[in-house]
Order: sequence, then structure tokens, then C-alpha cells
Amino acid sequence: NKTQATHTLEYFEKQGIDAEIVEYFPWLNRPLSQRVAMFNSTTHEVLFEALLREDAIPGDPASEDPNNLDPFHAYSADGNVTGQLVYANYGSNDDFNALEQAGISVNDAVVIVRYGKVHSSVKVHAAELAGARGVLIYSDPEDDGYTKGKDYPVGPWRPESSIRRDSVLRHRIHPGDPLTPGYPSTKNSQRIEPDNAVNLCRIPSLPLSYRDALPLLSAIQSHGVAASNISSSWVGGLTSKGIEYWTGPSTLEVNLENRVEYRTVAIQNVVGRIKGWEDPGQAVIIGNHRDAWSSGASDPSSGSAVLLELARVFSELGKLGWRPRRTIILGSWDAAEYGLIGSTEWVEENIDWLRASAVAYVNVGAAVGGNAFAVAASPVFQNLLYAVTKQVPYPHSNETVYDAWLRQSLATSLDADTSAKSRPAVSPFELNGDTIAFAMHAGIPSVDMGFVGSAGAQHSNFDSFKRMVSFVDPDMQLHLAIAQVWGLLAIRLASDPVLDMCPMCYAKDIKHIIQQFEKQMRLRRSASVADSKAMSTAKKLRRLHAAQRQLETNARIVEHDKRHLRSISLAIMTSRISAAFSKAAQEERPAFVAYVVAGYPTPDLMVDVLLELEKGGVDLIELGVPFTDPLADGPTIQAAHMVALENGIDIDECVRLVKEARERGLTIPVLFMGYYNPIMQYGEELLVQQCAQAGIDGYIVVDLPPEEAVTFRELCAAAGLSYIPLITPSTSEGRIQRLVQIADSFVYVVSRSGVTGARASLDSHLPNLLGRIQKHTALPLAVGFGVNTHEHFKDVGAMADGVVIGSQFITVMRNAASGNVAQAVREYCEQVSGRSSDNTKREKPLPKFGSIDSLSGNDRMQPQTLLPDRFGEFGGQYIPEALYDCVSELERAYVQCKDDPAFWEEFRSFYPYMGRPSPLHFADRLTAECGGAQIYLKREDLCHTGSHKLNNAIGQALVAKRLGKTRIIAETGAGQHGVGTATICAKLGL
Repeated sequence: NKTQATHTLEYFEKQGIDAEIVEYFPWLNRPLSQRVAMFNSTTHEVLFEALLREDAIPGDPASEDPNNLDPFHAYSADGNVTGQLVYANYGSNDDFNALEQAGISVNDAVVIVRYGKVHSSVKVHAAELAGARGVLIYSDPEDDGYTKGKDYPVGPWRPESSIRRDSVLRHRIHPGDPLTPGYPSTKNSQRIEPDNAVNLCRIPSLPLSYRDALPLLSAIQSHGVAASNISSSWVGGLTSKGIEYWTGPSTLEVNLENRVEYRTVAIQNVVGRIKGWEDPGQAVIIGNHRDAWSSGASDPSSGSAVLLELARVFSELGKLGWRPRRTIILGSWDAAEYGLIGSTEWVEENIDWLRASAVAYVNVGAAVGGNAFAVAASPVFQNLLYAVTKQVPYPHSNETVYDAWLRQSLATSLDADTSAKSRPAVSPFELNGDTIAFAMHAGIPSVDMGFVGSAGAQHSNFDSFKRMVSFVDPDMQLHLAIAQVWGLLAIRLASDPVLDMCPMCYAKDIKHIIQQFEKQMRLRRSASVADSKAMSTAKKLRRLHAAQRQLETNARIVEHDKRHLRSISLAIMTSRISAAFSKAAQEERPAFVAYVVAGYPTPDLMVDVLLELEKGGVDLIELGVPFTDPLADGPTIQAAHMVALENGIDIDECVRLVKEARERGLTIPVLFMGYYNPIMQYGEELLVQQCAQAGIDGYIVVDLPPEEAVTFRELCAAAGLSYIPLITPSTSEGRIQRLVQIADSFVYVVSRSGVTGARASLDSHLPNLLGRIQKHTALPLAVGFGVNTHEHFKDVGAMADGVVIGSQFITVMRNAASGNVAQAVREYCEQVSGRSSDNTKREKPLPKFGSIDSLSGNDRMQPQTLLPDRFGEFGGQYIPEALYDCVSELERAYVQCKDDPAFWEEFRSFYPYMGRPSPLHFADRLTAECGGAQIYLKREDLCHTGSHKLNNAIGQALVAKRLGKTRIIAETGAGQHGVGTATICAKLGL
């Protein structure tokens, strides 16, 4: 185990993460000798001796490893006991009560129970309280064996020789070293006597395979009470092996020998730290335990592998300039299988700091044990978990992890309320593993998650890499998915300025839990219950309800404060933009907005250009991220982007240039402006964090309609970045109203349709366009496209709050003498704005072309499309804003035509022209080759220009005709489609 600790430490350090090994010295047991034998107490003849070993599987080296541990229970009592055998189902308190009611005593007996339903420590302690001498725990195929499917190595389920090891430490009393309760087990810690440890069981226990359990269960058949008479749930899966489940006691005796050695042993946690850049005193902790009962491919090595991968990912992000706002701690815990020892001792040692500084603990133990996503978490994380899982694809499907989680949750839910809410269940009561010390002891909001399902090898020699890649996750896509969920969750918790926690979710869940408790109380209440006890319970419930109402009141206050903090965070960043427009307004001039392409003409000149823009009087810079589209960009902008791309300018370089400019004194706002393709490739969340850290104020995405930008806008808002919408002359009135509702600093107004570039004159319809926008917002309007002279600047500035110039800056830099580029930019700024001639002020106050109407609705864009906006995993509406309403108009016409019988009657009237119906051709040679039926081919190729093309072209032309259009622009990538369109247009006079 120390070898693995050293490997983990070295891997963290290789990634540039500060890390250390933290040792503790708990009291642990190891197996010496074990025996389970059944004998005749009169003759002392041994009738059965359990093998207590697992078979080797050919081709699976993990099952043959000589270092595999003998089966035993961690913290089991040392002892050698003998008694009659009694079967107690799952060994819960209810099961032992059922035995008592059936008249079956377990006093002085050896009890056999099956794994599942309750923790192994509960089984042993319940048996101990009932007077049993020892406990045998076996794995029944009903729970994770052949009744679920094919067993290993043919399938993933537990084979007959598989033995599930476990801990019987009563960790719900308290986890960690039983001899140092509540404080860390350091080398010199004071230790209590084992007899005084309250979380130890006092009777011996051993795990069994169902192969070893079969003769034992057979020996109690027809003794005591048939298990089915108690409940059908007492009958396991060995009935197919001839077993009838009975309670016993047996007439034969069973000897259980469990010889173990207890020693104080060194264990090693590995703890890595990535220091936060803004609030390093707060910490987000992510963890996984490293120790395993055997090879532990699923539990815990799948989680350990993902933890190491996240260390590498954080390192790679660091190379790109990313740092978390809060400190991230990576914990690789030791001795968790014994009783969550490593994590508990670390929490106990750091309890005061954790309570003051820990934001959250996120645990992934067995990352991949099946394909069903499962989460246990504090309810405050509900919304964040939903948001993160909606971003991660679910393997081999068109679903997200959220979609699969919801589907799986609803399929297994017994709670009608969950189905009604249509949200996956997030339960705080399923928190287990290494979350316990963090959540239950330190009070830190915690998450435990992973993919579960085929648990048929847990804690056995068959939890191997061979089984993992054969049946559970052959292509490692589930590992990838949990890494993405875990990583995104950690990054959000470590980087969001205002944490996306939901105290109201917590308050509502507590209320629901109380109501469920009351329901259970009513069901259990009987006439025998004393009135005084009922009154006492009612009084406690009233206090509980009062506490929940106070919690809900406090939660509302926190939610209000959280919204206020978010608005402050956004205002801090947008205030720099607002201040630029306010300063210009106070000086009775338009704000000067300059567009330049990052890295043009050369990267070395870029920072100087940015600084000279500010010196020349520019109020706000739009920095173009290299990527160009000839449908929107004119030749000047296209050429500049091509030069920048050839210069090796990417997003990282854009961020670096702004960061350097800020360090050299740039103070005016900087917006990134560009297309969505590079953003999607780079990663929205990473980009937003990089921009916030570099001093970038916002983003304009020219081909990302707000309907597609919901996540990106939320990320921008959370990081305090502004999202600027575009409005074009073709934008409809209703859409203008929706677009201005999502603006937070200003609105970019495109003055004319077409591509970018300088124009000889301005659009005469500009006042009307500004008036249409001003009806719906008081935010500043900045107008761009076509401005290049001082006269243009004055004319636009007389109507708008800001003037945008772009293409002309490219021309100025292209024509500037070598070594004089930055100076030429500054001189042009001063000339075009009138600064050089002291002619910057407006001649008249800024007019208002329209009065503000009352706004309605919320800030989330409502879909305006009539057709589905998603076609598979990558579908969407990635079109320039100028085309959005055009496409919506076309959709409406298409839907109307599709449902109009008159349209189809007109369409069918063209069948003779198309050559339909197409002729049939008897394929004599194919018929002879195949035999049987006569085969005909339908000769579509003989139809006029190919009927499949003409069918489409005629449909398009008829839709256009109904819209009153006179021209069609044909797609000619497939030449025959263009020919077909031209043919039908000629016939229809289009």
C-alpha cells in the first residue's frame, strides 16, 4: 500500500501539484487462520469443511495473485465458537425480531445471513444483541449472482466461489480508528482500551461464498420454520440449487474459528493542493480511497484512476493559465475498507480548519461498477448537480448523463413525488464511504457519486481489470463520463464567484422527510401505544416543524443574498463597460468602439496597438478571435483573420495578449468578439474563467443565437462577464424585445445587412431601426458596419450612444509604414473621432427615436421555432442573428404547406413533369441469381433530372411561391440539385 501511496505522490508532483504523504497509526487486524466446519456433536464427525477460498479464473491474473488476502472481516472479533446454525435472512434488526416472533431463538447459535440491505456491522451487532455466538455472511445469487445474469467469467455477476470481504466496524457510531475516537491516531496519540471502544462488535464473524453456504443451508432444511412462512423476501436464489430456506436451528453444530492479529499499523494518505488565486483560504476537497480488498478494479481503482486523471487535467489547465478561485485539495485516502480510517483521521486532525474553510467534499469511491449514475448528496447541491450532468454526454447514446440519470431514477423510484417533479433523486441519507467523516462529523456539504450496477464482484478477487474491460466498461467511456462530471463539479465549486448552492432545496427536503416520518408514525401507531408516548412524540414533531420553518425562512434570506451577490458580481464587470458609455455621454460625445483582430498584423505589435487605441480616444475594444466566415465577413476582415491564424493566434494567445496589455496599463473595457466554433472547441467554462482572470469584460458571439447560448450566458453571468446581443435591420419587433431583455451592458446594432466592410454612405433606415430598439430598452446602443470616415462617425454618433469601426482599422494597419503601425492606429483614432481637431462633441443632444414600452417575460429566450431545434447530439440553431427571423418565416410557411391538402394537390399536379411514376425494370439476371421471386428495379434515374432532387426542388419552389418570393438561391454543392432548381424555376417563372 505504501508503494501505491508513493506512486500517487510522485504522479501529483509530476503534474506540478504540491503534495505530501500524511501518516496515521490506527489499530488494524489481519487474518491468521479461519475455519468453518459442520460436525455431529455426538460422534464429533466432521461432515463439512468450508474451502474459504476463491477459484482462479484462467486468463484473469488478478484471480491468481498469490498476494490476495484470505477472506476475513476487518475489525472482527478474535474467537473460536461453536453452536447450532440459524438462518436470519439479511440480519437486520427487523429480521431478528421476526425470528423472535416466530419462536426461533438465536441464543448461543451461529447465525448465517446474506449480504445486502444493511451494513455488515449491523448484521453482526444485531446478532450479538440477540445472543448469538458468531455470524457467517454469505453472498446469495438472488442479490448479485446468477439470478441477475451470467456469472463471471461468462458475465459480470458473482460466481459460486466468490467471497465478499467487508468491515464490521460500526462506523455509523463513529468511523475511523476505534481506539482514538474523535481525535487523530497520530504516532503518539493516547489510545483507549479495546474493551472500551463503542464501535467494535464482540463476536467473531466470517464471509462465505454461496458455494460454502450451500451445505450449511441444506443442513437446516425442515428445521424450525420455513422461511417463506415468515415472508417471501426471506427466500434467496439458491432454490435452483435445491435449497429450501428454513430458519433452523440445525441439529448439527457449526464451528466458526476466526483467529486475527491486531497491531498498530502505519497508513498513508496522499494530499495534494492547488492554491486558489483569489480566496485560497476556502477549499474544495475531492477524494477517493486507494486501498482495496484485492485488485479492486472497480472499488476503488476506477475512482483512483479518475482522481489521477483530474490531477493531470488541472495541470494542463494550469499550463493554459487557469487557476481555481478557491483552493482544490485532492485526497487519496488509505484504509477506507477497514472503516473509513484514512479520511476520518485526516478530518479529525483538521476539523477546526475544515469547519471554517471547506466549501464542499466530493467523493468518488467506485467510479464505475455499472452503467447507472447514482448520487447521494446534501440537497444544497441539487441544482448544481443537474446543471453539470446536463453538460456531459452519456456513453453510447444521444442522452446526457442527466437524461440517463433521470430515466433510471424514475424507473426505480417508489416516490410518486419524484415522478411528478421529473427530476432525479438526490438523497442525503445514502451518503456513505469517505463522505461520512466530512458530512456527519465536520458538517461539510458533501457529494458521493459514481456509476453503479453490476456489483457482482465487489470486495472479491474477481473485481479485476479483466472483468472491467470485458463486461463493465470495455471502452472506458463510463470512466470518461464520471471524470467529466467530477471535474466540472470541482471546477464550478472552486471557481464560481457565487456558489450555486440551493438552501431552499435543503429546507424543502427536510420538510418532505418530516412528512414521510409522520406518515410512517401513523402507519405504526396502534391502540397499545400509551397516550403519554404519543403526546411526547407529537410535541417533538411540533418542535421539528418549527425548526424546519425557521430553516426555510433563513434559506429565503440566503437565496436573496445570493441573487444580490450575483448581480453585484455582474455589475462589477459590466460597470467598466457602463462607465465607458457614461463618460462619453457626460462629455456629450458618442462612445468610440474599435474592432481589431488579435494578432494582426503581427502578435508582437498587438499589445502596442491596444495601448495606442486607448491613447487615441477609444472607449471600448472589440478584440476579434481569429476564425472567419465569408457569409458574414467582408474581404478585409477575412484577410486579417487569415493572417492572424497563420501567425498562430488561438484563444490562449488572445487571452495572453489582453493579460499583457492589462499589465502594461490598459484600462478600457475589452470584449472578445468571434464565432462559436472556437469557443465550443476550447470549452465554454474554461474560456469564461480564463477571460475573467485576464481582465476581459465580455463576449459577442456573432453566430450563437441566445436560444443556443443559455449555458454560455449563465457562465458569463456567474463570472461577471457581459454578454452582448446583436440586432440587425431584419430583426423583427418581437425578437428585438426578447433580445434586449438579455442585454446587461449595451446592445450591438448592425446598421445594414450584408458582409462587413467600409461603405461610401450610411443606411437611411438607421434612425427607424434605432427607434424600434429604443422602444424596448434604455441601454446604450452601439452601431457598427460601414463606418470609416469622420463624417460617418459624426452622423452615426448623432443618433447612437456608440460608434463601432472595424474594417478601416485593418486597412490603416495594412497601409502603415513598417515600424509605424501602432502610431498610425492612434492617429486614425484621433482623426476619425474628431479628437485631433477638437471636434468630438455632438452638435445636438442625442435624440430618442422611440419611447420605452413596458417589458414582460423573463430573461430566458423562449423558443420561436416551429420545428425541433435539436437533431441528434450536435444539432442546434447556429445561424447569424440577421437570418434568424428569415428562417422562422420559412419554418412557418413550411409547416403551413405541410399540413395543407391544397399544397399537396398542387405538388402532385407536377408528377407527369417529374416523370412519375417511375418505370419498373425487370432484373432478369438478378432474379436468376437469387432464385424465387421475380425482382424488379424502380428506375428513378430515368426521371426528369433525378426525381429525388426534383421532388425537393419543386417543394421548395412552391413554398417560395406561396411566400411571394420571386427569386431562389439554389444550393449547388450537388450539381444536379442546382440543375433541378433551375429547371423548376424556369417552369414557374421564378
